Amino acid sequence: MDNKLVTSKHPITMAREYIGTILMVEPEMPESVSARKLVVETAKHNVITAYGGIEGLPLLKRFPAVDAVFLHSELNDYDCAKVAKQIRAANPTIPIVVLSPTGQTRCGPEISDVLPSHEPDRILVYLAERLRLSRTNQQGSLAQSRKSFIALLLPHLYHEVFGFFSTKAPQLKPAAGTHVR
Repeated sequence: MDNKLVTSKHPITMAREYIGTILMVEPEMPESVSARKLVVETAKHNVITAYGGIEGLPLLKRFPAVDAVFLHSELNDYDCAKVAKQIRAANPTIPIVVLSPTGQTRCGPEISDVLPSHEPDRILVYLAERLRLSRTNQQGSLAQSRKSFIALLLPHLYHEVFGFFSTKAPQLKPAAGTHVR
């Protein structure tokens, strides 16, 4: 058998057009995927995910050209104020956006903004309006991105809810004093 170099008429292209690259530092969520990450990726942003501050800081050093850092206010492993301070020391101009379930944060003066963590579409609005990172001129509006995200997420939500009720419902008991028909 001859060892010839084979060339294809149809070369494989792996390039993807990302709008921006985001470092998302969140608490670890075993057995689930972050809705925030899905929303941002659906809008064609590259998302580097760190599950905790201890993992996030080395990732920022490894990938220093990120456009923004989204830092959850309730990390399990490290104080968000310390993480924000170290991020700011490494890059004085990078936007550090804290995602908070309450809208309040104690992550220190180094942060740029605070967004509600339970509204992932607000991240896209922030990226488009504050950082000018959006595809609205190229491929539709943010509303279309939201519709795509919902279409992507609904089957997974159905599976999670149906799976919960099919496995846990027989174990659930009514509260005392309630009547079940």
